Amino acid sequence: MNDRGPTAGPPADSGSRRLGRRRRIRRGSESAVLTVAVLGILVLLNILAGRTGWQADLSAEGRFTLSPLSRQVLERLPAPVQVTAFVRDGPSGLLTDLLQQYDRASSSFQLRLVDPVKEPSLARQYEVTQYDTVILEMGSRSRRIEPSNLYGFGTAREELEFRGEQAITRALVELGREQQLKVYFLTGHGEATPADRLGRLATYLEGEGYTVATLNLAQEGGMPEDATVLVAVGPQSDLGPQEEETIAAYLEAGGRLILLLDPSNRPIDGWNQLAERLGVRFRTDVVVDPAQSFFLDPLSPMPTLRYHAITRELQERQMRVMLPGARSLERLDDPAPYRVTTLLESSFDAWGETTLQGTTLRKDEEDTPGPLTLAVAITRPAAQDGAGADGAAQDEGEAADTGEAGEAVPEPVAVVVGNASFVEGQMLGIQGNQDFFLNALNWLVGEEHLISIRPKVISPPTVQLTPSFMRHLFYGFVVGLPLVVLLAGGLVWWRRRAL
Repeated sequence: MNDRGPTAGPPADSGSRRLGRRRRIRRGSESAVLTVAVLGILVLLNILAGRTGWQADLSAEGRFTLSPLSRQVLERLPAPVQVTAFVRDGPSGLLTDLLQQYDRASSSFQLRLVDPVKEPSLARQYEVTQYDTVILEMGSRSRRIEPSNLYGFGTAREELEFRGEQAITRALVELGREQQLKVYFLTGHGEATPADRLGRLATYLEGEGYTVATLNLAQEGGMPEDATVLVAVGPQSDLGPQEEETIAAYLEAGGRLILLLDPSNRPIDGWNQLAERLGVRFRTDVVVDPAQSFFLDPLSPMPTLRYHAITRELQERQMRVMLPGARSLERLDDPAPYRVTTLLESSFDAWGETTLQGTTLRKDEEDTPGPLTLAVAITRPAAQDGAGADGAAQDEGEAADTGEAGEAVPEPVAVVVGNASFVEGQMLGIQGNQDFFLNALNWLVGEEHLISIRPKVISPPTVQLTPSFMRHLFYGFVVGLPLVVLLAGGLVWWRRRAL
């Protein structure tokens, strides 16, 4: 009888372990190969994108996309433009990214990036003292863009806007234009001038490509031939008869006028006679608007913007114009050939206070009830060939942006505002004051298309957490996500237990 037990053999589960090990090795190899393949594809796509210049703009505000207008301006450049940008060496910022977009869009845009610290001699040559200064040169002509022309504040003072595309495209338009735009500020009647209260405005206009000068009509004896626009800001004395005739003749010959007049008790017969030729009259009053005012100051109205090429961009950006002390305008029957369009209008609760002395603000029977007109745009029919005196085409405002087929679009003549202080000193930077004046100027010279380039808002992305959205977040992340992790862990445990 054999007392020996059965011979011990290899463990029963050794084959299963070897099979599981081979599966894990195979799966690991497949994962490694897949990872390498994906990385290789990404590297290849990056190389191809770098060589072809292809980009996809995924930003919500379209930060890395040029507007159609900018591309059109680049296509129509009459000659190459040498662009020297003095920027900080290192990671590219908003300005560098924008300039590189122009560079990729056209071979005529020849870009050079310079760090003024590393190349001080070149910075001295161009008299550059700040980063983000851009010099554009076309032959013997040049344009300079300062940092102050690139950045500004939006509706909220803490909301910084990048206006680089506006500034660069305007500079390109200026370089390609044969005739330069020259703005004359009228003097001789106590007006604000670039030498005093309009220094900030003049600097801004020069950065936008305008040439700024002053004009004393009584001294010069007439309008200069190179005057594109005549601007009168806050005259303190009346206009003489000869001066009135000179300005009226200038307008009839195709000139442009911006007339800004603050409320006062001084005689303004000459200014009113000039305005009445255009279909409007200055009232002797002060606008009181308790419903639409700046920081509850009824004497600083923030009027409603009526739809027009001048105001359209401000409406879209939800910006207002603040007029610190304004007089109302009376619209007359449109005198041929002029037509008047309202730009700024007070609320129905406003009134024109005719008692300009004293501190009591009370609506009386002799006061003018609201709504009151505070600013107007004035046009006339275009020439038969559809072009104005300088070939400018513009928007009539309440009419369509462009006329019907075969219909001539009216040409701009003047912008009249019952306030002058909104462009003086620090007032220029409040809300949409600066943009309103520049839009009016662009419209008058026939370049209102530049208003369509929207600034990019430099602000961190925000999420509006509504009660419904917060409930979804709670159930999704506090309840749903842990439950998914728990179920996935249980499934993995069950599968491993079954092996």
